[in-house]
Parts: sequence; structure tokens; C-alpha cells
Amino acid sequence: MKIFNAANHLPFYQFATLSFLILSTCIGCGGNTLGTVPSGGTVLLDDAPVEGATVIFNPEGAESRAASGITDAKGVFKLTTEVNGDGAVPGSYKISITKWDKVPENMPKKEDFKDDSAWMDAVYRAKEKQGKGVEPKNELAAVYANSAGSGLNATVVNAGPNEFSFKLKKK
Repeated sequence: MKIFNAANHLPFYQFATLSFLILSTCIGCGGNTLGTVPSGGTVLLDDAPVEGATVIFNPEGAESRAASGITDAKGVFKLTTEVNGDGAVPGSYKISITKWDKVPENMPKKEDFKDDSAWMDAVYRAKEKQGKGVEPKNELAAVYANSAGSGLNATVVNAGPNEFSFKLKKK
């Protein structure tokens, strides 16, 4: 009867361990699993850029996912569905846009960050901390806050470009 000696089989165990590590690392490495495409645009109020507005793309179909972005000083936004700046899933959307008056004093500036992803993270963190206990007021016309009645629509397509311009009017 032979007794199993692990030392004689060490290369097999090293290979098996390495294979397991590679496979477990790659599981979930599928990248863009939602099929998002780069999407964004601009928000103007009476032809002037709107800074700090939240733009939400609400899908018309139940099988899709919402996407959102925040405008910079030039009124430009990039949409995020799952990972910052990944865009939106192709499909039809109804849009809501809000801009709240209770903005943190030290709102992060886009130019202070290397990439949009880091900037968006900082902006969302700052917005979470703002005005605890104080009711913010939307600075845009109330109609734009409700995607069902805003009259703002967009269709994101695979082939792009998916750059949308929303020209809003004062209250």
C-alpha cells in the first residue's frame, strides 16, 4: 500500500492553486455587464449653463436601469448607471432635472480631480452631508423635477453619439 506524499505532488498543487486563483479573480471581470454606452450632455437655463444640477434618466421600459449625472460649471454632465461615468443602457428615457439651493459650502470642483469618477464620488459625498434638517428648495421650475411631466425625453443608442442638450426656461 502506497502512502500519499504531498511533496511528490507539489507541482500539481501549485498548478491547481494558481488555476483557482486566476479563475476566481476573473469571475466578475466581465466589464460592462449592463451594456451601458457613454452618454451625457448639457443643461442650460435661458441659454446659460446650470452648475450643480442633478440630471436623472428614468427608463421608459421596466427592463432597463436609471442613470444620473451632475452638471459642472459649464452645464456638462456624464451619466452613471453602475460605475461612475459608464453612461446609460440603450433605450428611451424620460428626464428629470433638479438644482437644490442648499449646496455645501465646499462643493468639490471638477478641475481639482484627475478624472470624472473621483469628482462625481466627491460631489455625491458632499451632497449627502448637506443641509441635515433643512428643507432644500429646487431652483428650477417644478415641472422639470418630475420625469413623467417634464416633457424632456432622450433615446440612448448603441452607435452614439449620446450627447443631449436640455434647454430649460425659468419658472
